[in-house]
Amino acid sequence: MARNVTFRVVGEDPLLAQSPLFGNFVAISHAGNEVQFEFIYLDINELAKRFGQPEEDDRPDLNPEQTMNVELRGKTVAKVILPVSSFVQLEEHLKGLFQRFREAAAKTEDAREERSYGSD
Repeated sequence: MARNVTFRVVGEDPLLAQSPLFGNFVAISHAGNEVQFEFIYLDINELAKRFGQPEEDDRPDLNPEQTMNVELRGKTVAKVILPVSSFVQLEEHLKGLFQRFREAAAKTEDAREERSYGSD
């Protein structure tokens, strides 16, 4: 049985942080008439350390019966704020992107199944 884990990733103040080359996590929030994208670089080693240290007292309990919340700190790479009126213009474009992503994922899964079927 899989356990639900909710990660809360918190970025640094972008005015104080030295930005890495890319962000691997994005947070999207909405307030009033604006939408904010916050791109955060999360060092995957932090996640590995959090779950890979059997002697640590604060290591999360991996009980599949409970949902767990884990907060990890990352570096804020950029914040982009758009007016809602501009953001809603992206709707059709984003729908098209997600459709292409789903199709690509399905093709990848089909190819993986074909390889595994022939390898037995």
